[in-house]
Amino acid sequence: MSEVQHTVTVRPDIDIREDITNIIVTYPPLAADRFRIDVDVVNGEVILKGHVSTPITRTYLIDYSALVDGVKAVDSQNFYDDESLRLASGKFISQGINVNVRSGTVVLSGTPTDGNIDEIAQSIAALPGVIRVVHTGKFSG
Repeated sequence: MSEVQHTVTVRPDIDIREDITNIIVTYPPLAADRFRIDVDVVNGEVILKGHVSTPITRTYLIDYSALVDGVKAVDSQNFYDDESLRLASGKFISQGINVNVRSGTVVLSGTPTDGNIDEIAQSIAALPGVIRVVHTGKFSG
């Protein structure tokens, strides 16, 4: 009797990355955000960084990346969505301030009824995923 040997074929990281890039460019919401997404693959572990517009788009890429042949894990700890950042920023703003987020940049506008805009901006800047905070308009305090 002969002994059967099992060989494990490891898929090249570059092929895994190519499949994930294909997911990005073929799903329209991700295609719109493609220049704000960084994908790296190291020994079968996918590392996603950057920003997308919505939580649904973020979840879609994470979930479908995990299904790619050869993927051992997906690291998304530095992969954010602007809508969640906008909602998290809302915890710090006072009435009269509007919040918009694009690619991790939080834009505050309007006229607050209370609160110091610099303190508000510092609190928002400390949120994971926020790259910078810009405020426009007439602010007091």
